Order: sequence, then structure tokens, then C-alpha cells
Amino acid sequence: MLMFGTMANAQELKTLPKDVAAELGDIYIYNVWSKYNYVAYGSLFFGLVFFVLYCVFTAIGKNMPKSLANISLSINWIIFAFLTFLIILRWIVAGHIPLASSAETQHFMAWVSLLIAGIMALKKDGRVNIVATGLIVSGLMMLVAVMSSANPKITPLMPVLSSPLLGLHVAIIMVAYALLAFMLINGLAAVIVRICNKNSMFEIERMAKVSRQLHYPGVMCLAFGIMIGSVWANISWGNYWSWDPKETWSLITLIVYAIPLHRGKIRFLQKPLNYHIFNIFAFLFVLMTYFGVNLLGGMHAY
Repeated sequence: MLMFGTMANAQELKTLPKDVAAELGDIYIYNVWSKYNYVAYGSLFFGLVFFVLYCVFTAIGKNMPKSLANISLSINWIIFAFLTFLIILRWIVAGHIPLASSAETQHFMAWVSLLIAGIMALKKDGRVNIVATGLIVSGLMMLVAVMSSANPKITPLMPVLSSPLLGLHVAIIMVAYALLAFMLINGLAAVIVRICNKNSMFEIERMAKVSRQLHYPGVMCLAFGIMIGSVWANISWGNYWSWDPKETWSLITLIVYAIPLHRGKIRFLQKPLNYHIFNIFAFLFVLMTYFGVNLLGGMHAY
């Protein structure tokens, strides 16, 4: 497999065998299009703008103009199409599903966030808030990917990473994290609206309803992802669970997010605003699971 950093211009490609030229051509195209710094900045900028507009309009008790909702959704799908193009191109160049490195998983989470936002925006209720959330999460993940590994090399996978369970495990976990990130930003919006308008309990309840709809699939994906990871671990290393820092913190995160599922018996979480505040602080466990454990070492540190 050729390295990611290989460059070739059109004249050089003409002098090479067709199969080599095709591979170098794909790498060259990827090198040109993979520098998505400005796309990340744009996604984060528009996400924050629409987020602020949503909070302002909600705080003053008015609905967002339909034109702004349509503009936000158009931007969401344009960036989604661009990330889809990059994922497919990197898949072609690497010869395997691009979910093996931290930058690749961050890129995939950015893609998933926009997909979730686009699908949820099909409902007119709260469309701008959902799209703004997707753009913010996507922009942040792209920026983290750029900062952590601006130009990663594409090399053959280690045998342990060649399992088809890798893609399934990482993809499901990233979907879970994206859903939990939506709940985080939705919670932040609820707190901001509450601070700006004391008579906004109806809107806060509506946002809590959205978060609860995301909560169940988020916890389910997290649990399912952990189970697939344990099966993969048993195949690769001969045991289902080794209390690696990543495994331990993923279990802790699952337990924390499972608590609100029993809110009928927890009086504190029955209030919508308290539920939003819980989601804000609970996301700290996601950050620890995904980023913090890298400081602790272990098999999952990257």
C-alpha cells in the first residue's frame, strides 16, 4: 500500500503503468481535498450562529424564520456531502474502512452528526436547534482531527485491526457519542434559554423530550458497541474483558447514562431542567472515555 504523503502531478502519472497511476491519482486527489480546515471552521461558525439565533428567538418567545431553517439545513447537507466524498476517497486509497485511527473516527463522528441532524430536521419542530447542534459537533470533531493528525499516513492495518468487527464496533460507538453530544448541546441551549427567559418552561420541556428520544438509542448503541468490542477482544486477545482504561471508562459512561432511564424513581431527574443539567455533566464521562484515557495508556491509547 502506498503511503498517504505520496504526491504526483498529471505529467508524472502519464509515464506510469495504469494501475500505479490510478492509485497515485487517488492519493493525489485525496491530498488536495483532505485539507478541510476551512470546512471545519465554517461548520463550527454556522453552527454557533444558528445556535445563538435559536436561543435568542426562543428566549423572546418567537419562532425562527422558515428561511433561516432552510439555509441551515442546506449548509448541513453540503458539508455532509463533502465529508461523504472524503470518507469514500480515503476508503479507496487505504483499501479498508477508514475507522482505524483517531483522526478517522473523529471524521466519521463529524459525518454521523450531520446525518443525524439532517434526518431529525425532517421534523419542523426545533429544526434550527438540531441542525445547529449537528454543525457544532461536526465542526469540533473536524478541528480535533486536524489538530491531532493533520496529514496521517495510510498504511496497511495490523492483523488485529483487520477484523470486520473493527468497523462495526467503532461505527456504533461513534453514533452513540454523536447522540450524547446532541443531548449535551440541547441541554446547554435549555439552560441558556432558562437564564434569558424565566417563563420558558414549555420550550425547555420540548427540548427535554427531544433529548429523551435520543437518550434510549444513545445508550443502546453504547451498550451494543461495548458488546461487539468485547467479542472482538476475545477473538484478538483471548479474553472478553481486561479492565483496560478505555473499557473501564466506557462501562462507567454506560452506567452514568443509564441512570436517567430510571427517572421514574429518581425525583431529581423528573424535572426537565435538572435532566438537561445532568446531560451536560454526564458528557464529561464521554470526554474522559474518548480523550482522557489516552493519558492513562493501555491497548486503546492512540
